[in-house]
Amino acid sequence: MGPPPAAGEEKIVIMKAVGGEIGSASALAPKLGPLGLSPKKVGEDIQKATLDWKGIKVVVRLSVINRVVSIFFVEIELINELLTHIIISLVLHNLLGHSYHHPNCFCFNLKGIKGTTT
Repeated sequence: MGPPPAAGEEKIVIMKAVGGEIGSASALAPKLGPLGLSPKKVGEDIQKATLDWKGIKVVVRLSVINRVVSIFFVEIELINELLTHIIISLVLHNLLGHSYHHPNCFCFNLKGIKGTTT
């Protein structure tokens, strides 16, 4: 294990967490122990900071200066979930609706498929 960080030096820890829930201390300890932080205390701080996003996976950015933690969260997971839903709806629209009316479309025409494939 290396020496503790110098006074005034900022250390950044980026991790995933479920909003509104306390992360397990055993998962937080390897990341926070070398910085001299209590995993239980930081887990409670993460829970308080992410109460508005309860049940949603968020990416949390911990900024540690002189053993004082500032918690910020990045909405990457929420954006990825929304993009996934949009892409799925567009693909289904292309497969079921758009491609049926345009036979030259590169999408599959599900209404023209009969039988099984091997």
